[in-house]
Amino acid sequence: MNKKLVHALTFLILAVFLAMAAPAAAGLDTYTVGSSGSTIAQDTFSFDETPFLYMQLPNDELNFTSSFWYAPSGAEPFVFGEPGAVDERWLSLANWGTVAETGDWTIDSNVFYASGATATSLASFTVTPEPLSMVLFLVGGLPIATNLYRKTKRL
Repeated sequence: MNKKLVHALTFLILAVFLAMAAPAAAGLDTYTVGSSGSTIAQDTFSFDETPFLYMQLPNDELNFTSSFWYAPSGAEPFVFGEPGAVDERWLSLANWGTVAETGDWTIDSNVFYASGATATSLASFTVTPEPLSMVLFLVGGLPIATNLYRKTKRL
């Protein structure tokens, strides 16, 4: 827990410093994809799929990218940051299997360049239950619903 707090504070201090240093840069393009290396947009995922945030950066200068992943439940955002000098980046939560929730997710992404320029972008995606889980739920719930209906009809 302390390690996460130190990382978050370090990121916050860096972000504030870089945001005050220069005006925002244009051209940050972000959206969700189904795998690292893919550039095909995907906005719906099941529990067994891991979403990746694809970031098309305006240039390949030395930069620091970050993303804040907001869950549908309104829990504290999950933070992911990475330094580098590339013009494309794929980010995902390492613990996605344990934090996945159904509903609409929002990702607030940022890039901070060593020159002081910054850019931000929003992306969103939806996590839906697996079709097989829904079928099993209905098959298991149908006999229960039938029995309840028969009991209320007799009374």
